[in-house]
Amino acid sequence: MISLVLAKLDAFAEEARHEKASLLTEEPDPEPVLRTIRRLRHDFVMVDRATRDPVPESIAGPLMPSPRELPAALEAFLRETAKAFGKRRAPPVLEEFHRSLTTYPAAMAGIRRQGLTRDLADDATARIFGLAFALEQVGRDLDDLASRAEERAGNSARGPATPISRS
Repeated sequence: MISLVLAKLDAFAEEARHEKASLLTEEPDPEPVLRTIRRLRHDFVMVDRATRDPVPESIAGPLMPSPRELPAALEAFLRETAKAFGKRRAPPVLEEFHRSLTTYPAAMAGIRRQGLTRDLADDATARIFGLAFALEQVGRDLDDLASRAEERAGNSARGPATPISRS
């Protein structure tokens, strides 16, 4: 499903590049948005792989409250950002997502201090630390997506883009 959506976005971007090259539109190049969406997709794949198997019980208690907050904050941000792109307005603030995200490193630090990962199998430890890395990447790429939405909203300050006359 996601691959089909990305293929449609690629086709849309190619058409937009042709229109821009032919001076038919002043719309910004969609490629930076597509790159960011692709990176987010890869981030979500990493999160999925890291969370596919259950987290060991010894770690679930201290670690799990923060990941429960993340999906709701992420979903709200993505939905509002999609609306922002459509209406050419500023994206929502990522504060709630980042606040949710900051609890995870604190939980990870506590787990390391207590030595809870020492007795885990290597793959379980790798998943836990992989999740920390993936969540950090998600945060960075969401910041980038918000920047792309802000750029698009900024273009609307001059009014809607109109085709350029070739006469």
